[in-house]
Amino acid sequence: MMETPPPPMMRGYGMSRTQLVVVAAVGLGLLLLAIGTVVVNLGMNPTGSNAALVSTWGPIVMDFGLWLLVGGIILAAVTMENLDVFVRLFLMILAFVVMRFLSSVEAGWRILLSVGAGTGLVLILRWYWWRINAWSELAAMAASFVTAITVQAISGYDATDPSGIGFAVVMLWTVGVTTVVWLAVTFLTRPESDATLAAFYRRVRPGGPGWRRVAEELGYGGDTIPGGVLSWVNWVAGLVAVFTTLYGTGQVLLGSTSRGLLGLALAVGALALIARNLRADKSFTEAGVDTGPGYS
Repeated sequence: MMETPPPPMMRGYGMSRTQLVVVAAVGLGLLLLAIGTVVVNLGMNPTGSNAALVSTWGPIVMDFGLWLLVGGIILAAVTMENLDVFVRLFLMILAFVVMRFLSSVEAGWRILLSVGAGTGLVLILRWYWWRINAWSELAAMAASFVTAITVQAISGYDATDPSGIGFAVVMLWTVGVTTVVWLAVTFLTRPESDATLAAFYRRVRPGGPGWRRVAEELGYGGDTIPGGVLSWVNWVAGLVAVFTTLYGTGQVLLGSTSRGLLGLALAVGALALIARNLRADKSFTEAGVDTGPGYS
């Protein structure tokens, strides 16, 4: 059977005709979306006899631009291997669309946190319990998104409410429902294969009661969490370092230099504590973490 020859490359551009069509469609679509947005904004504040014409043609130009954009992305998905670039582009455009409906940056963060609130627990427990699998994480992501949207649509609470009440209610419902869903999915689906669990344990050595079954099968016995109590101290210190760095950097950029420097100083202190604890932990060595029966 003869192989289908690759599409001809356009001289001087290093791209096939299909790739050029995709790039042209996406580029023209973005341009028309921008022009249509400007025209629509002009139509919202009519001045003169052309107001009706502007308000009519603005949505038409935006619709045509969106049609070209989506068509280019679909064509890329069907014909091209390097789809990641176009997926990122689509997500960026979607972010710009959502941004138009947000009243502030804080509102955006609240929506993001409420939609993904239920996934935090499963992503953390994945390191402490061998039974959690990929289906658990997928179920958590889907349930968290659906629950956050449904609660806001039915209850009337809004995650972007400046008072914070709506945000708290949505978060509580999202975490509760999502936890029930991913736990049910975990027990209704098969765990990861023994080979996958063994490779993960030998590389990470998570230890603790949640991995005792795997540890005993691999000959590690009652493997404990490296660091013992200090590992929990390091965990808390790591959280402090991350959040105080974000807070301190933000305060410095917004002009509150004293508060910013205080936050950054706390971050440095937390990181210094982690470094001190790791140096004092004799088990925190390559030999103490990665070696064991059957490891190669």
